[in-house]
Amino acid sequence: MNTQSAPDFYVNHGEWSDPRALKWAFDDIEAKPAAIAATVQGLLLHDYFGSHLYADPPDEIDTASRSTLPIAERLPTLHDFGNTTLSDARSTKNRRVGTCRDFALLTCSIMRHHGIPSRVRCGFARYFHPPTFEDHWTCEYWDPRNRSWKMVDAQLDHAHVEHLSIAFDTSNVPKEEFLFPWEVWEAHRSQMERLVAFGHGDATGFWFVRVNLARDFLALNKVEASSWDTWRDQVDDDKLMNDSALAECDELARAAKYFDTSDQIDPTSYEELAQRIGKPHWQT
Repeated sequence: MNTQSAPDFYVNHGEWSDPRALKWAFDDIEAKPAAIAATVQGLLLHDYFGSHLYADPPDEIDTASRSTLPIAERLPTLHDFGNTTLSDARSTKNRRVGTCRDFALLTCSIMRHHGIPSRVRCGFARYFHPPTFEDHWTCEYWDPRNRSWKMVDAQLDHAHVEHLSIAFDTSNVPKEEFLFPWEVWEAHRSQMERLVAFGHGDATGFWFVRVNLARDFLALNKVEASSWDTWRDQVDDDKLMNDSALAECDELARAAKYFDTSDQIDPTSYEELAQRIGKPHWQT
């Protein structure tokens, strides 16, 4: 047994969040969630909203890779890195193009550097296309005063807030605005037809919730990117709902709920599942 409090586990870097030799670049960033989110917003531009909400996006906005980079590889790509501090916002044209997960991972990395327990989450946000819930990545951080996890969505800068008519504090996203996959599964397992409200654009329903159950579980184990990100490669047979698929979803939901609801966790308790689930069923 390797039991420890959840905040103690999530205050330490994983392979993806570790800035390694460039950790000094985070030193001057104010160690507050809202300030960290503002810094991230000044460095990255979203790959879709960037060309819709800003007058002068980067030239590579339409061709940039959607693959998430480990923070140690992301940091050297930032414009004028080494000449200006990261808290100096870049012009929109000179920001790096990223997805929602890049925003979440960079936020998580900076928080951990400053001793704030944090973790990247994959789930479903209601604030993009209500009343449906859109596939999305955000970052949770531990609030020691209330002894609870809060959520910050660093992608939601002023342009997003105005465009999406968001009225809540983006550094403390209300619980009803973002649902974890295990919560969705637990609430709707007996009525699968309701899962059509959860997904990515036209990719919705049981099979997509299954994808995010795996991705969120892996993120809780500090594996923020995996082969499950190739979900577009699935064919119809890969999306079938059968006893094996249902059992896998049940197991993943129980595991993620354990990390979410336990005051004391054993990070090694689901190592076997993490290894087994590391490669998705359409790649086996």
